[in-house]
Amino acid sequence: MIIRRLSALGLVLTAVLGLAAVWTASASALGEKFHTEIVPTVLTGSTGEETFTVGGFSIKCQGTVSGTWTIKTPETMTLHPTYGGLGACEDSLGRKASILTTGCNLVYWSEVLGASDAKVEVECEAGQVIKVATEGCTMTIGPQGNLGATYANGTVGGVPEITVKSTWEAGFPVKHGLCPEIAGNKGKFTGSTTVKGYVDECAAGECPFAPGGVGDKDAYKEGNVVGISWK
Repeated sequence: MIIRRLSALGLVLTAVLGLAAVWTASASALGEKFHTEIVPTVLTGSTGEETFTVGGFSIKCQGTVSGTWTIKTPETMTLHPTYGGLGACEDSLGRKASILTTGCNLVYWSEVLGASDAKVEVECEAGQVIKVATEGCTMTIGPQGNLGATYANGTVGGVPEITVKSTWEAGFPVKHGLCPEIAGNKGKFTGSTTVKGYVDECAAGECPFAPGGVGDKDAYKEGNVVGISWK
């Protein structure tokens, strides 16, 4: 009888330990996540100098990003970059250039998959591409995905924010063939963006970055900031 009870106890312990192992494996498989204190959270940020390079030719630009989170622990951060029109950027020959992103976003995945890098995707609506243009030359970046993002948590005034650093390769099909020193259609994007979170207290159309909206920038004063982080 004692032996039978010990055997039964052993089976129960084995089952419990097995479930614990499954739970631990499932939990660890979830990987890193983004975090925000309040939803919805409006995401905004200004980029440093970002560079699109193909061969010995490059275009440098500064811009802004915008996005929204509707859950507190998202696996992705979808940002729409805006660089302005012609003249907002400059190529390696000192000429005015432009980067047009209509209908396209950058999707940053939270989980680290290789070394310290997470996945970045270029996501575009049907028929849309990112256009990198200068005099006599237009390169396009269509939907694709690569490893190439790292995240660092920081604070400004005690409020957490996220710095995204990107270095990823991309296909740059050349639409017009006057681009100098371009060897093939493979290129590289490098850049850094600090992303902040804000409370979305505006109805659609009342504030910048609100869904469908442009307008009252005062709605996103520092007093409305929301802490965001990654881990």
